[in-house]
Amino acid sequence: MNPRWRIPTHAFQACAFNRSAISPSYLLKKNLSLTILNIEFINEKKMLKIALLDDKKYGLNQIKEIHEGENFKLFYFSTFQEFKKNSNIFDIVYLDYFLEKDGLTGAEVLPFVKSKTKKVIGFSSVLSRSKELKQLGADNAIVKKFF
Repeated sequence: MNPRWRIPTHAFQACAFNRSAISPSYLLKKNLSLTILNIEFINEKKMLKIALLDDKKYGLNQIKEIHEGENFKLFYFSTFQEFKKNSNIFDIVYLDYFLEKDGLTGAEVLPFVKSKTKKVIGFSSVLSRSKELKQLGADNAIVKKFF
């Protein structure tokens, strides 16, 4: 299988393009996410390790739909303490802003999370909080949807 270019969207799916130039205006016309404009190169032969750090599980379905068709293993951590104990280095970590079980925010744990992953995606149900995580150093930001 050949590697392809992908643009993940906040609308539960990933749109694949064959190495074509994608402009922000194209994304707007196609009603794709404005919060994720980075094109990432994904080698489909490799199994991605993806983690969700969130005190609530409902974001798991959205992450599964975003990465549908990709080879990945999904890890779920309901607390920052659980995440810290895990020895894996992840390809992608979806980080919620409000970590109520820990009494922490994603902003507070972001530096540590970045040390354990190649890419951090702010993943809050509040768009401004996802964007805040991106401003603080997350690679991207999307809105978590309720199912």
